[in-house]
Amino acid sequence: VEGPITLQDDEGNEYEVREGKATWLCRCGRSSNKPLCDGTHNRIEFVAEERAGAA
Repeated sequence: VEGPITLQDDEGNEYEVREGKATWLCRCGRSSNKPLCDGTHNRIEFVAEERAGAA
């Protein structure tokens, strides 16, 4: 996800992504920093069936 954008999780917590910055969203469901990716997918060898599309 590239900024500028404000992301909001299901508990209402907001995450700011500033202009010119990028962040990744968790798809494996095991990140300790959800909704953001912390790289856990590498350790658990998560493999997605398909690639997420661009909006």
